[in-house]
Amino acid sequence: MEDQRVNILVDSFRKATSEGLTIEGILLVIFIFFFITLALTLGNYIKKALSIKRQKSHFIKTVVDLGLTEKEGEILWEYSRKLDRDPYLSLEVKATFEKIIDEYIKENPDFDENMIRTMRRLLGFDSIPPFMPIVSTKDIEIFQNGTLLFEGRSYPVALTDKDELYMYWSVLEGNPPIKEGQTVKITFLRQEDAIYMFEGKVIETFIDMGRKVIKIPHTFNLVRNQRRRDIRIKV
Repeated sequence: MEDQRVNILVDSFRKATSEGLTIEGILLVIFIFFFITLALTLGNYIKKALSIKRQKSHFIKTVVDLGLTEKEGEILWEYSRKLDRDPYLSLEVKATFEKIIDEYIKENPDFDENMIRTMRRLLGFDSIPPFMPIVSTKDIEIFQNGTLLFEGRSYPVALTDKDELYMYWSVLEGNPPIKEGQTVKITFLRQEDAIYMFEGKVIETFIDMGRKVIKIPHTFNLVRNQRRRDIRIKV
């Protein structure tokens, strides 16, 4: 088809120049060239659009087969493409899934937290084996002990709650003079994995059951220090 259009352009040019160059002939060649270029561009666009539509349809079917809803599939498809990721990786790789969900949450402040938790559970991303590295602070388990580092001092802390946006660390001993907007460091040990450290800006502090609680946003910026080369699994 494209060769035929090119041949039409060549024949038109020959016809226009066989009797000498004229304004009408030149305009005819320009018009035909413009028409063919437009037709080729439009044809390629339609072809690509139909291909994407078929790919999306197949992806949504795969998502539904896994137990998710079409709406949840639409979210994964849209934000995978926005981040230039393969949508299927969001179903297989936890790190990809979390990046996509993080982008979705940023753009949709009224997101359904229960929906996201259900998606994570159905895809098997709601828990990580103790010997596997975590990808974000969302993977830290409740009641994980750690150490808060602030102004040259350390304080024992524990993660007592978390949601899709924030984590809540309770200070077990002491009363660090932390104010909103200040940056703190927290380090913790996963027994079969590694020692982790991250920094976070304090959003809020409050007292709960007599202990200071520090509210910090989740982050993907984790520093991991592996304790041993080989994975050790308890038997």
